[in-house]
Amino acid sequence: MSESDARRTNGRAKVLAAAARCMVRRGYFGTSIRDIAAEAGMTSAALYHHFASKQDILVAIMTTALADARVGTAQAIAGAGSSPTDRLRAAIYAWALFHALRRDDALVGATEIRSLDEGHREQVVAWRDEHEQVFRDLVAAGVDAGDFEVSDLEIATRGILTMGTSIATWFDPNGTLSPERVAEEFVELGLALVQAPRRVAALGAGADRQHTGEDQQQQHEHSGSEIACR
Repeated sequence: MSESDARRTNGRAKVLAAAARCMVRRGYFGTSIRDIAAEAGMTSAALYHHFASKQDILVAIMTTALADARVGTAQAIAGAGSSPTDRLRAAIYAWALFHALRRDDALVGATEIRSLDEGHREQVVAWRDEHEQVFRDLVAAGVDAGDFEVSDLEIATRGILTMGTSIATWFDPNGTLSPERVAEEFVELGLALVQAPRRVAALGAGADRQHTGEDQQQQHEHSGSEIACR
């Protein structure tokens, strides 16, 4: 990459980051080109060297973020084990980590689809649906293998995805939780969502066995006391 290409790439990245911050604070329609340029530390004229319009900037934010999320998820799944649980675990971790690390991009992507023009909106929604299908297939594979138990595949899949997207609304990079810790916790939440009925049943059975054992022990001790009294 030449020096001029590197500058152009860095300039585009700076504009996109600045635009995402502005749109998170003010929304797409409340953000002007001048706002974005000021946030990026450049003039409006300089910004137009990188993007022809505010709509082009929004499209770039969404398509770049969605592409990065899809690639990250695909790589995580490819590097996971062969079991449905391992594969879903890797996908949830990648999805949650993305939303902790790329909060502004994720928030714009989740809230400003309505601000895209029709052609771009159709494309972004299609890519989003394809990504959702990846998770749906992972959950379905686990159900087929007998590892997961869900009453509704669609709801379970969207529940996992929605939990991940919610991270961008509250995660504080200056807080006590690291992005990795948050991702690890959300993995357990996501797996519980598809395995909870079986795990709860197992825990309940275990608790019943424990209480039964305790009752039997108490009865035995009581009998022994009665014998001793005699």
